[in-house]
Amino acid sequence: MGNPTIGATTGATCQITTDIPSQGYTSGNQYTLTVTSSTPFAQKVTCNDQGAFAGGGRVKNNDQRGSSYTYQWTASGSSPAKFRAMCGGWSDMWLSDIVSVAAIASPVSPTPLSSPTPPTPSPTPSPSPILSPSSSSANGGLELLPGMSLTSHGIKGEQIDLEVRSNRNGWIGIGFANGEEVSMTGGSAGADVFACSGGGPVKRYWVTSKYIDTGSGRDVEGSQCSFVNGEAIMRFQRKLSAGGGRRLSDEVAVTPGKQQMLIYARGRDGTTSISIHDSSDRGGKLVDLESLKASEANKKDGGAALWIHVICMTVAWGFLLPLGVAIANRVRKNADAPQGAWFKLHRGMQCIGWAVQILGFVMALAHCSSEGAHFQNAHTWIGLAVVILGTLQPINAALRKLCKHPHDGEPKTAGRMTFEVVHKGAGYIAVFGGIINCWMGVAQLDKLGFAIPIIAVGIALSALGLLMIFGYTAWAFVNVNNPISKALVKLVSDGRAPLPESVDGTKVGNAIE
Repeated sequence: MGNPTIGATTGATCQITTDIPSQGYTSGNQYTLTVTSSTPFAQKVTCNDQGAFAGGGRVKNNDQRGSSYTYQWTASGSSPAKFRAMCGGWSDMWLSDIVSVAAIASPVSPTPLSSPTPPTPSPTPSPSPILSPSSSSANGGLELLPGMSLTSHGIKGEQIDLEVRSNRNGWIGIGFANGEEVSMTGGSAGADVFACSGGGPVKRYWVTSKYIDTGSGRDVEGSQCSFVNGEAIMRFQRKLSAGGGRRLSDEVAVTPGKQQMLIYARGRDGTTSISIHDSSDRGGKLVDLESLKASEANKKDGGAALWIHVICMTVAWGFLLPLGVAIANRVRKNADAPQGAWFKLHRGMQCIGWAVQILGFVMALAHCSSEGAHFQNAHTWIGLAVVILGTLQPINAALRKLCKHPHDGEPKTAGRMTFEVVHKGAGYIAVFGGIINCWMGVAQLDKLGFAIPIIAVGIALSALGLLMIFGYTAWAFVNVNNPISKALVKLVSDGRAPLPESVDGTKVGNAIE
């Protein structure tokens, strides 16, 4: 018999829910834990030393396989309790995410009034621990995303007490950044991020790219990170000033009474470890963390590299390269055009478009490198494919010289037919893919929260190119000798000798080169 495959939970393969209140457990009380799985499995549930299961009943063996079992647990500790379950059979074994819950401090009984002991001065009370039950905030809380909110429990000396809740069983994080634009990396300066992931203490990260090194996080002392009854809760205190960590540059100060950039994100339901989030699960606001008054943040300008990328790609793939294909298809049908005119126009237009799209691609790489992420969506992958096809077109066009061109009345060779299929087919695929991808890029700009000007430029250039290309092509189908075609032909024929009918035995007239 082989060894079972052991893995972390995915989806509903092994999950824990409890009836422990969100603020934590009370020592001496009994609670119910429920372990569920998508497939009937044997189960085992464990806890640290903060309590015990009734009768030791925490195991359901293979003879008791089921999809849901409940367990009675009696609390006896004063520190966070951590639960984990194992669900499996002979061939598969799954581990649930850790469920961590806080302990509620036991109330102190008042001294009886009849006590003969003379009263003594009370010591100065210590600040309430961060893991104490959530109290009503001075403000009503701030909605960050639907089902995700931020609450401030006030400022105590140099410490601010913040709590974030999400109505899903997934990681959550907020970050403090300089500037007024929403950026996970705080632009070029970095972001001071606090995240609740996997249970246990809240972790603090200094983020300078879109990929968080989870091993670089520092535990936030006295913090709470728990996933209970389908809800994620993160509560922590932090200093108002920067410089409490390794270096001053690794933190962003909080300024009460002044709005500053706050970024936030959360994971999908069931994903409690930090991972890539959906675009709808992140955002940013300008927030006064004392009053929680907020205003919308400025949208991202994009920077020089992105502007050049947008302009180059919409000009190249939205106009120049499609026009070159349209010329090859339509002008070569014009019997009144000089020999080889269509070929000179086609070659010139494609060479210019080829160079412009290469510059646009380089700018895309530069922009993504500054943002810390490459090829994260369909637009980027389609763009890569289109650029590869477009870049190879001059190479496969040059290979035509290896294929004998047929004279009038002669059949095409197999090599010539292969060249025409590859060159034409790749060209049409690249051009139509490029036009579509220009519009996908505009949609991506809006989705990622960029400012109106760069989106407007992308729309204007894409729409203008589309209108001109399809307008000209439709007109040329109706009237092959239309004024636009005449003007284009005139550009390459005025004052110049026409191309010969053949060069080195290769015909360059109005047949395909």
